[in-house]
Amino acid sequence: MDTRTLIYNSWLVLRLHPLRTFLAMLGIIFGIGAVISMVAVSSGANFQIQKKLEEMGSNYVTLDAIKANEEFIRKNISKTPGLSIRDVHRLKQTFQDQNSFVGIAYSKTFVPYSSTLEQLGFSAKYMAVSKKYFEYFSLIQSQGRSFRNRDFEKNLNVAVVSSSLKKKLDKANKTQIRVHNVIFDVIGAVTTKTGNKELVAYFPISTVFSKLTPNEAFMSLDKIRLNVNKLENTLTYKYAIEKDIDRYHKGVSICKISAPLELLKQKNETQDIFNIVMLSIAFISLLVGGIGIMNIMLANILERIPEIGLRRAVGAKSKDILYQFLLETLFISVCGGVLGLAFGWFLAQMISSFSGMPIRFSVMSCFVSVGTSILVGLIFGMVPAFQATKVRPVEALKVVQ
Repeated sequence: MDTRTLIYNSWLVLRLHPLRTFLAMLGIIFGIGAVISMVAVSSGANFQIQKKLEEMGSNYVTLDAIKANEEFIRKNISKTPGLSIRDVHRLKQTFQDQNSFVGIAYSKTFVPYSSTLEQLGFSAKYMAVSKKYFEYFSLIQSQGRSFRNRDFEKNLNVAVVSSSLKKKLDKANKTQIRVHNVIFDVIGAVTTKTGNKELVAYFPISTVFSKLTPNEAFMSLDKIRLNVNKLENTLTYKYAIEKDIDRYHKGVSICKISAPLELLKQKNETQDIFNIVMLSIAFISLLVGGIGIMNIMLANILERIPEIGLRRAVGAKSKDILYQFLLETLFISVCGGVLGLAFGWFLAQMISSFSGMPIRFSVMSCFVSVGTSILVGLIFGMVPAFQATKVRPVEALKVVQ
């Protein structure tokens, strides 16, 4: 029997029993769906972590001040001034003799009572920043120049804005920003690696504290970031900073300290558990799918003993019978794999919509999962196919009579 006839006969048999064929595919569909959705969610989580690490920087330890309400300030102001310039000076003195320490940057967000941006209808963020802030917080110079040492030493009235804010200022023909009653020249623009569209105006922190807002008595800084030479050193610095902050601020929790390496370890631990659970589900589903294919094919053989006998009697060889049943198994596996891809895509979209987790589909995972479904189908289809070749023509013809 030629290949074309074998393929046609195999497909015709499956078309005659669509419900039975679909039930045989269910295990494959669920198994492939679990794999595809797992990989999509896992890849999305990895991408999100990498994005956060890019924003944080790989060799940085960051201190983020907590949002202190009036009750917290009233309760703790006698114990601690909160995150402040004094912490910067103390951390510099602590680590300056260590070869792994590179530098430090810090910032403070403030709200002016009046500005040119508000008058233009722009809802912008105002930040007082230190030297090296743009470098340590992964901001890229896109126009003009950045701050220089002289800008901080002389408390000069200069500002750098985000690229999106610069475009709006250009449209309004503005090259200066008035904050309170102080005029600042816009000397440049910066952008993030991720292309953040946020409207931000940056000012030298020395100028802000001397001309715009006084150095506040509590939480005079929002953020401090230390730069170290290697990623693996970030955890050592984090633990040392935690001890220093706890001792100096008398046990009051004034900030959250984070290191990229710790974030990676936590993510990997969570991801490993997730992967084990999902792969177990996928394995069980594929196993059930393979058993389902075997059962359906064995039932097909029992029903089609007369057909097998007649074909053997008119000259069909054992290999022709074997190939036909293996082709039927192959059709079930391939169709189940394709439907599993669609189910996996739908499942991943549902997980993303309900949990808010990002997803990223992998072409390689699609090929591997479909290939696995075909392999499982062929392995479990071997037994029924060989069973069919053992049917004797004489016994089959007796059944026909």
